Amino acid sequence: MRTLVKLTGLVLVGLALAFVGIQIAASVDEIGRMAATPATWGAIAVSAALYGALSLLLALAWYAILGGLSPTGRVTFSDSYEVYGRSQIAKYVPGNVFHFFGRQLLARDKDWGQGAIAVASVVETLVLGSSAAALVLLVSFLSPSVLFDVVPPLVLAVGAVLAVAVPIVVLRFGAHWPALRRLPFIADAQTLARGPAVPLAFLIHVVFFLATSLIFWFLINAVAGATPATAIPSVVAAFVSGWLLGNMTPSAPGGIGVREAVMLPQLAASIGEPQAVVIVIMFRIVTIGGDVLFFLAATALAARQSKRP
Repeated sequence: MRTLVKLTGLVLVGLALAFVGIQIAASVDEIGRMAATPATWGAIAVSAALYGALSLLLALAWYAILGGLSPTGRVTFSDSYEVYGRSQIAKYVPGNVFHFFGRQLLARDKDWGQGAIAVASVVETLVLGSSAAALVLLVSFLSPSVLFDVVPPLVLAVGAVLAVAVPIVVLRFGAHWPALRRLPFIADAQTLARGPAVPLAFLIHVVFFLATSLIFWFLINAVAGATPATAIPSVVAAFVSGWLLGNMTPSAPGGIGVREAVMLPQLAASIGEPQAVVIVIMFRIVTIGGDVLFFLAATALAARQSKRP
């Protein structure tokens, strides 16, 4: 089963990269024209810095989840950010799972319980997927997008509600499912379901997605020119759906290829295909740059804390 999942992920990544590659080849002139201006690279630099700063929200959500599993005062935000920020860069290693292993290793050095870290990572993934899916479905309900243009609005609305409820339902009632009953983390998961950690993490993730969508919107306007405000819902849906499917695809390091393939047709409907190709490439540069800045800041924090007596 694991081999099948891995092979499926590799096939999806290969197809996505091929699709994006074809689109890039057809837009080489447009890419060269936009990439030649200092204003473009200035916009990319500003966007990368903003994205790196917004990544603190992801660390904050993980801290909220981890805090719900640990005794009060045992884990500080500074320590959790250090672990999260230093390990997150490993998502670019082929496999798209090594950032989770990195958290386990770094947390061990701080004498944190390995079980709690594993549960926090599982719950974070569940809440991230839930918040992203709920946001995409809600935005598509309010303003139909290319992704869901044939789905009835009522189905989108019901889907958004169900997506919101999934984490709590899974965590609270998972112990009653035969396949999960014997897993050692079920008790911790039920503890999380009864506290405020999961709803708080959900809200933080929604804020992250909306704020990052605004960065995406800024980049589109800075590079491709003014875009009507009516396209904002499509921008949100394009980014969040691309992020969700990219990050959830096995074997896709950092969601590369898959995210771009999902975003392209949605953006093309709003700003045109050549501009959409340029934007998704530049946004990939933005997110990589932001993740590097996020990693460097966490590494600097770790170095400073190691010098304390």
